[in-house]
Amino acid sequence: MNKPRRLRLLPFLFAACAGLPLYGQQYEIGPYFTFDRMSRAPLGTVRQTGGADSDTRWGDGNGIGVRVTLNTKGYYGHEVGFERSHVNLRSNVDEFLIASDGTITLGNAVDRKEKVRQSRLSYNFLMYMMPAGEWWRPYITVGVTSVSTSPPRFYEWNSNGSRNFGANWGGGIKLFPKKNFLVRLDARQIIAGRPYTLVYPTAGDGTGGKVSPGNTKQLEISAGVSFAFGKH
Repeated sequence: MNKPRRLRLLPFLFAACAGLPLYGQQYEIGPYFTFDRMSRAPLGTVRQTGGADSDTRWGDGNGIGVRVTLNTKGYYGHEVGFERSHVNLRSNVDEFLIASDGTITLGNAVDRKEKVRQSRLSYNFLMYMMPAGEWWRPYITVGVTSVSTSPPRFYEWNSNGSRNFGANWGGGIKLFPKKNFLVRLDARQIIAGRPYTLVYPTAGDGTGGKVSPGNTKQLEISAGVSFAFGKH
């Protein structure tokens, strides 16, 4: 059976629309949602005795953010983003027992789990694979990141929150179903200093002191929408 004439024309209409420029917009702003895949590298311990490097570890999390982008006429862009996530944290801690007379004694080690707040402020340079004005624009990106992490709220925790600096890199794609509206998907690897400055008993410094043996990584996967304006 022959296809109706309208159906036979659809592939040609799609190809024609795909090649139409959308008159590249200079500015973009929009919210997004994130899934944060955290490294399981050990973060250290808060236990007074008998602790291990792996007592504290990350779990995954999710959050929301907003990005503001300045695009050039060609293939480049500059972007500032801010995210607020809630990330799972597990820690094996010393349980404190309080007697009726107010005496505090040390009990057995127990596991505590809680979501902690993580705030990330980033600047990124974007390099597009398609010129301004196309209906789809894949890109790669690299940037710098500040990561602030709040302490958990269980009472056995004895370390403050932290702020660490690092870098991020990754890529994404922007789709423009309408001239002033876009949908975007991003994946970025973030590497920054390990938070909290906890004790590492096997640090090898002879004291088991507070050290910072390396960095921590996380994979941020995000999806969002943005509004574009300011024609080039």
